[in-house]
Amino acid sequence: MVRELITSDEEKEYAQKAKVFNTPERMKALVSPIAWKILELTSKEPMYPLQIAKKLNIHEQKIYYHINKLVKAELVKVVMEKEIKGANAKYYSPVSPVFAVALDYGKTILKNNKLMNSKIFDFFREFNNDSFNGLIVVGSPEAHGPLQSWAKDGHYANIVSFFLGNFINFSNEHFIDLDVNVKAREKYNENFILIGGPGVNVVTYEFNNYLPVKFLADFAGEAPSATFGTGFKSSKTKKLYTNPNIGVIQKIENPHDKNKRVIVLAGITKKGTLTAIKALTSNNKDVLKDYKHGKNFSRVVEGQDLSGDGRIDSFEVLE
Repeated sequence: MVRELITSDEEKEYAQKAKVFNTPERMKALVSPIAWKILELTSKEPMYPLQIAKKLNIHEQKIYYHINKLVKAELVKVVMEKEIKGANAKYYSPVSPVFAVALDYGKTILKNNKLMNSKIFDFFREFNNDSFNGLIVVGSPEAHGPLQSWAKDGHYANIVSFFLGNFINFSNEHFIDLDVNVKAREKYNENFILIGGPGVNVVTYEFNNYLPVKFLADFAGEAPSATFGTGFKSSKTKKLYTNPNIGVIQKIENPHDKNKRVIVLAGITKKGTLTAIKALTSNNKDVLKDYKHGKNFSRVVEGQDLSGDGRIDSFEVLE
């Protein structure tokens, strides 16, 4: 069985064809130090047995013995034949640059042929139960809630759902709903992905007091008012954030059901909300660096327009 081994460094990702052992007999052929040296030599260039024997200073018959075992195990093969001093010499090379033992767990899905950060699977673990197990909630586009505001960021749910589709199956049942519909049902014991802050999403407002980074009603801490979208404050660092390009990525235990989780992707403006979503879906290696499953989590990110085209194309993790 041939698969690919994916390795990476700070700059690039590399793929190598890997021959996977499916029987212990094949592995036995590599136990011998001589067999291993033969494999190393022939990986650099094709060689015939007499060459190998001279390089290793080992009798030619012993080299033939190990080569025959390697051939039988399908670890090396003849890549060319050449007449040398009236005799037919067979040149051998490994069948693969990588040999591996693959167990059926710890698999990581490739997104568009790119290795995905394994922590993203942990982050959405409760939402993945054969198919998507939860609800993506967006703000209503009509005036609603304490501020009679209307959401302009509902379409960002498409970015989230397309991203999740890389590793979660979606059933035919609807998985996106308006905040006003959830509010009307008053059923909050579900897995939620909430798009948008409490100023435009009344379900986010319902969970605001439980969040590590809370959205402020105003700087004086009064009841919701027209200044609800003025900023948010971190309970960890006590910092206050007011930049419209700043977003928060949060995950908490649902206070209505400890087996459920609530993920909030939001900002004080739709730019901040987009920043949170793009940072999680495109830069989750940095965003989820300190994420630990089962613990409440928050990350504050700032979007930047480095290209100067008016679009957010880079992110900085603030905390």
